[in-house]
Amino acid sequence: MLLDIDKNENVYILGLSDGGQYPVTSGTYSNRSSGQFIHAFDQTLDRTLFSTVIGSGRGRPDLAPTAFLVNECGNIYVAGWGGAVNHTLNTPIALASSTRGLPITNDAFQKATDGNNFYLALLESGAKSLLYATYFGNTTVSAQIRGDHVDGGTSRFDKRGYVYQAVCSCQPSSFPTTPGAWSSTNRSNNCNNAVFKFDIDNLDVKFDIMLDGKKQDTVNACAPLKLQFVNTSTGGKNYEWTIGNLDRSTNPLMTEYNFTKPGIYVISLVGRNPLSCKKEAVYQRTIRISEPAFQISKDTTMCLGGTARLSVTGGTNYQWNADPSLSSTTQANPSVSPSQTTTYTVKATDAQGCRGEKSVTVTIQPLPVTVQVSEPTICKGQTVQINASGGSSYQWSGDGVTNVTQPNIKVTPTQTTVYTVTVRDSKGCRGQATATVTIDESFRPDFTVDRIFDCTRPTQVRINLANSGGEQYSWNMGNGDSLSVQKPDPYTYLHPGTYQITGSAKRGSCTLSAATPVTIDPPLDVPNVITPNGDGKNDRFVIGTNGLKLDVYNRWGKAVFQQVSYQNDWIPSLAAGTYYYLITFPDGKQCKSWVQIVN
Repeated sequence: MLLDIDKNENVYILGLSDGGQYPVTSGTYSNRSSGQFIHAFDQTLDRTLFSTVIGSGRGRPDLAPTAFLVNECGNIYVAGWGGAVNHTLNTPIALASSTRGLPITNDAFQKATDGNNFYLALLESGAKSLLYATYFGNTTVSAQIRGDHVDGGTSRFDKRGYVYQAVCSCQPSSFPTTPGAWSSTNRSNNCNNAVFKFDIDNLDVKFDIMLDGKKQDTVNACAPLKLQFVNTSTGGKNYEWTIGNLDRSTNPLMTEYNFTKPGIYVISLVGRNPLSCKKEAVYQRTIRISEPAFQISKDTTMCLGGTARLSVTGGTNYQWNADPSLSSTTQANPSVSPSQTTTYTVKATDAQGCRGEKSVTVTIQPLPVTVQVSEPTICKGQTVQINASGGSSYQWSGDGVTNVTQPNIKVTPTQTTVYTVTVRDSKGCRGQATATVTIDESFRPDFTVDRIFDCTRPTQVRINLANSGGEQYSWNMGNGDSLSVQKPDPYTYLHPGTYQITGSAKRGSCTLSAATPVTIDPPLDVPNVITPNGDGKNDRFVIGTNGLKLDVYNRWGKAVFQQVSYQNDWIPSLAAGTYYYLITFPDGKQCKSWVQIVN
């Protein structure tokens, strides 16, 4: 049985219980029917604070306890061993000793056991939960193995949570060792003393600052500066870096940052371990990033085509970034003639040996001119106004310009023309701009007219427009009617005659027109009954228009009358009956129907 006292002088006991019936209070972590108990009393031993059992649940003790601790925040540490060496006592309790089946956590240092190992566990204050548990020792299985045990050796926890354990480790040995330890093997052919120190809840947070692979005790350097921060902490489960107010990282190994601006920066590393009493720890270091002491001339503005001089003082070894407008890349005061706004950067070393870079911007004054055309696209013979602004003096050039020194001009070009204005402002900056006035009559209506002939009905016409580009269209049909649509529906002329169809298209202030004539023939007025009985009434076959070709056929298709230029004078002397006629116009159009002859 082992005993410890917490900071409030409450008494804690770690012991063994056979039969698995030791009482367990509510709200504690426990492994039912296990043979190791933890019992806590108040400082007077009159009242139980809690009690619980841990182990494999086999109903008998698993371990021989070797160390027991309650630390400053009430967490409970347990250490012990179990296995074949206990079996030599040949008692039911001793024969049950084994480390197999003991509870371990996912982050255990050693998750496998041969049944003959040490066991370390950490319970939360009040035994509310199992925070950590692991096996430790030899895992080589052998019929002769006696296993890891203690022959009266020493084992202790200190208040920081370190366990120091002396072990009797026997052959064959696979007892875990650390690099550089002496010895890494059991050099005895029997058992030998092994020692381990195990830290369960230690949390020590710190980091190193590295510059070009070298550790830096202090940092006071110039920007830009790229530093690496290497985590050298122990005991943390996770980490968080803070680079001033610039950056954050959760990389557990390292982080880096390129400092481009001067300032004082606090670098913080927070380490967290839920097993530790303090839960988290913070380590901070301060670095100072300086600005090189050399000075560069202020930003400036200049006219296009001019020259400006840059200046750097207080430094040495100047190196300007190459630019075709720069007169020299190594002088302290080179001249520049940029064609557009340009930023120039120079690297230099100050008197303290701090090398850095600074920049100056040369802004090109925008062209002091804007040009507006009242109507950029017009028809021949129209007049437009061109307005320039932004300067104090103006000079125009271009065909037909009269008031060449005025900001606003009127022109009447006969063809597409480019007008140029040269402007100077009050600062002497010179600018130039152009305005193009385009003559475009491509939207003048280009159309044809199709006649839609129906033998006995008034003629219709269809207007076919071949181009576009106008904003508004109108059609004068030559008879007093007009249509206001780009592509009109077929139009019907009620009276024969020749008409002039005029199409007009408007764009802006320009209207263009085109015309074409169309001849409208009268519709035919053909009777379907004639009575050639010599009474002078309805004797002749009258179709209304002279000069047309007429063919008449009987019902068997035999021609009974034909005339190339019919003059409305045929008085048939045929038997009464139905006859069929075909009228052909000079342009090839034909009309056909029947006529009844009644004698």
